[in-house]
Order: sequence, then structure tokens, then C-alpha cells
Amino acid sequence: MPQLSFEKFKNFLLNRTFNPKSVGSSIITGLVAAGIFSFVLYTFATPPSSPYSLGETLNPTCAPGDTNCTVITPAYFAFGSNNFSGTGSFTTTASISGGAITGTSFIIGANTLTTAEWAYLDGQDQAIKITSSPTFAGLTIDTNTLYIDSTNNFVGIGTTSPSYLLSVGSSSQFGVDSSGFALLPQGLAGTPSLTFASDTNTGLWSSGADILNLSTGGSERVRINSNGSVGSGTTEPGAKLDVDGTTGNGILIDMNSDNNHLVF
Repeated sequence: MPQLSFEKFKNFLLNRTFNPKSVGSSIITGLVAAGIFSFVLYTFATPPSSPYSLGETLNPTCAPGDTNCTVITPAYFAFGSNNFSGTGSFTTTASISGGAITGTSFIIGANTLTTAEWAYLDGQDQAIKITSSPTFAGLTIDTNTLYIDSTNNFVGIGTTSPSYLLSVGSSSQFGVDSSGFALLPQGLAGTPSLTFASDTNTGLWSSGADILNLSTGGSERVRINSNGSVGSGTTEPGAKLDVDGTTGNGILIDMNSDNNHLVF
């Protein structure tokens, strides 16, 4: 059976419609042609599968109320009392640009505050999720709670100027160097560097290079100098054992008997 192309069929209908020899048949043919063309146009004007994004060209056949013939409402935030609201989602990379934002903050996570100065970017419970292997050039948390020095590869806790791989407090309080040695400050008689939580004026410290000191009650009791001499009651021991006391006996050597001991 021979097939009639759409172009030939259109020309046939036009010739029949505007044929002055038959006005009645022309009117009927015209109505049929209009119905066919309307059906063809309606068939090709299928609704989109999702609403249009900002900047996307709308289908001219879309009419108000048609399926997905709308534009996605943008999601945006503003700070302060003049707060805006909206619905929608970021489907591509979103950037925040413009002048510096002072006195405002972003929260990533659950909306636990209701003040207008906060913009909540995510309704989930997690705070921040970092995937892959991101590299930080430097990081500071809460002024000096945690600080990362990317130049020297140092980490500071309670300081923004760490001197070692790990520095706690000021750079002279406690640290761990690249060899793994724990480093303490020299300390003083009343504040020894190695002490106890419930008795902080008793412990071990150093009054200088190659000198080891022992304190109790905030006072120095024993000193060992660089040549190994031990002094008790003196800061300059003149012998291997130098005991200098102003009260009581200087040295008591017990011979394992109450009556056999040496007192100096």
C-alpha cells in the first residue's frame, strides 16, 4: 500500500481547504486539518521531567499549572534581622562571595539555635564530613585551642606559636620534639616541672644545665651537680656527698641496731 508523506498530506489538505469550487468540503477539511495539527503539536509538547533551574530556557508550550512548568525556587540566606527564607537545594557548586562578613557564622549540622545570625546549611546531625584526602595549609580552632603551623609542621594546643612537633600551653611548658623526646620547662623550687596533681610544689626540676634538683614543700632539698656531687642543705656540694644542716644532726647512719649507729 503506498504511503503518503506528511508534507504531501499537508499540501493536499491545504489545497482542499482553500479550493473555491467546494466551500462546504473546504470548511470540513479545514476543521479536520486543524484537529490533526493540534494533536500533532500536543503530542510533541510533552511536559519536562523536572522543574526548570535558574537560567534554563523554558519550553514555550508550558502553561501555568502544567506539570513541572515551574522554576526551582532558589535557596538563599541572609544575616541579621532582615532574614529571607526559601526552599530548594544547591544542585551545583555553590559559592559565597562578596565583602567580608563580620560578626556572623555558618553552622553545618542540626539547627540547634534559633537566632537570625546563624545560617544552617544542613539539617543532618553530622557537623562536617570530609572525604578523600584534603590538605589544610593551616588551621586554628577557637583562637588558640588547636593550632597547626603548616610551615614548620608543628601542632600547638593552647598556643599559636608551637616550638615543637607538639607544644602544649606556651612553647616552654611541654613539648614533643622530632626524636620523640618529651620536653619540660626547667621549673623552680616552688613550681617544679615534674610534679603531682595534688601537690604541685613537690617534685623534680633543674636550676641550670646539667643540674638536677629535688623540692618538697616548695623548697629545694637535694641537688646533684654536673660532676655527680650530691648536696643536701647546700647548693654547692663540695664532696661526693655534702650535707649541711642547721637543725638536728647532719648525718645518721643506722647499723641495724638501736644502740649501734653513727651520728655526725
